Amino acid sequence: MSTDTEKVQTPSRTIPKWLIWAISKENNYQPTLFGHVALSSALLSIAVIAWIIMFLISNVWEKEWIFKPERITIEQLESATAKLSPTIYERNRIIAQFQEIERLADTHANIMGFFYKQYYISLATMGGCAALAIVSLFFISKVGWERVNNALINIFIVTSGIVIFYGNISLIFQHKDNLEASQKIYVNYLGLRNEVLSYLATGETISNESLAPAKFIHYVDRELKSISFIRLGFDPKSIPDFSKQFYDKPAPSK
Repeated sequence: MSTDTEKVQTPSRTIPKWLIWAISKENNYQPTLFGHVALSSALLSIAVIAWIIMFLISNVWEKEWIFKPERITIEQLESATAKLSPTIYERNRIIAQFQEIERLADTHANIMGFFYKQYYISLATMGGCAALAIVSLFFISKVGWERVNNALINIFIVTSGIVIFYGNISLIFQHKDNLEASQKIYVNYLGLRNEVLSYLATGETISNESLAPAKFIHYVDRELKSISFIRLGFDPKSIPDFSKQFYDKPAPSK
C-alpha cells in the first residue's frame, strides 16, 4: 500500500509546487487552460525576443549589405561645374539635380535596407518555427492525437500559426519583389550619380559624347523620369479569405 502511495506522489516531487496548480493531475498531466495560455505566451514571447535580436543583428549587417558613397558638398559641385562654363542658372540646376539624386538614392537605400531586414527576419523565423512544428508533429503522430500530451499540440498550433503569419506577411508586402525593385532603383540612382560626376570632370557622357550643360540637364531629367517608373508593390489579394469556407455552399450533386 505504501508503495502505491509513493508511486502516486512521485510526480508531485518532480514538478515544482508553484506549477502544480496550473497542471491537472489527472488525464496524463494535461495542461489546464491557464497552462495552455502560459505556454502560448511563452512561445510568442520567445518569438518576439528572437525578432528583436535578429532586427538588431540585421541593423549591424545593413552597413555591410548596402554601400553608401560619401556626400558631395555644394562647394565641391560649384568648383566642378566651373570648367564647363555654364550660366548661373545651368549651374544651379545641375547642383539641384545632383542633390535630388543623392536624396533619392539615400531614400531607396533605406527602403532596400528595410526590406532586406524584413525578408531576412521572415525567412529565419519561418525556418525556426517550421522546424519546431515538424518535430512536434512527429511526436504527435508517433503517440496519436488522442493520447499525446496537449502541450505538444499547443506548440504545434502556435509555431504553425507563426509560420503562416510570416508567410502571409511576406506575400502581402512582397518582400522579395520589393527588395529586388528597391535594389534596382538604388543602383540606377548610383549609376546616374556617377554619370553626373563624370560629366562634371570630363564634359562628356558615358558614351563619350560631348554635351552642352543645357542638353545634359535635359538628359538627367529624362533619366530621373525613367527611374521613377520602377514601382514598389503590395498584394492585398494574398490575404486569405476565410469567409468563403463558411459561406460558400458546395454545388448540389446531380
